[in-house]
Amino acid sequence: LTIAGFYCLGFGIAFGETQGCIIGGSNFGLSGISDGSRIQGVSGFAFWFFEVGIAGTATTIVSGSTCERMRLEAYFAVSAILGAIVYPVAVHWVWGNGFLSTHACPDLQGGYHPIFTRTERSNGVIDLAGSAVVHTVGGFCGLVGTVMLGPRIGRFGEYTREVNPMPPHSYILVAVGSMIIWASFFAFNCGSTLQLVGNGDLVGKILVNTAMSSATSCITCTTISI
Repeated sequence: LTIAGFYCLGFGIAFGETQGCIIGGSNFGLSGISDGSRIQGVSGFAFWFFEVGIAGTATTIVSGSTCERMRLEAYFAVSAILGAIVYPVAVHWVWGNGFLSTHACPDLQGGYHPIFTRTERSNGVIDLAGSAVVHTVGGFCGLVGTVMLGPRIGRFGEYTREVNPMPPHSYILVAVGSMIIWASFFAFNCGSTLQLVGNGDLVGKILVNTAMSSATSCITCTTISI
């Protein structure tokens, strides 16, 4: 549903011709992309495929926040709306021609007017791999869903409101899932450069940062939980 929504509406809202620096208004259903088309220096079709994968990531954050507590049809609706409307608007603001973007509000002469100075002296908001765009949108949607659902049944004492421990049902599955997403983030973060050839130094730095941030996070969480 996220893929279908992003194909029909989301991609056009995110990367279409800007309308008031708020949303895009073209390329719906990839109508403006053909063989040889390029977006931000990348094949239009390849660019769409990469971006729809990131859109799916925002949706999975919501599923993790509301795990096993949301009805399936409700999650279907969240997946469709998030991929078609909510997430693409934030993408246009930062990665498209929206008011926060480095390429904000293009004029007829091809100049850009990023936020703060509204001149080329400003870089606008820079978000390489979606730490703000993807995780902020997904996180806040997950937070709203969690608040609406309330705490898990049995999480708090009925009268005392004391927190009852709820250990994971399988440490093995938790560890396997963590390893899968860790390996995936190497491709996710490096792919966000949109061009690996000629960017060896940048890609190497991204690999090091991804490895070290994951390792230190694991060590910190393990130490705290002991």
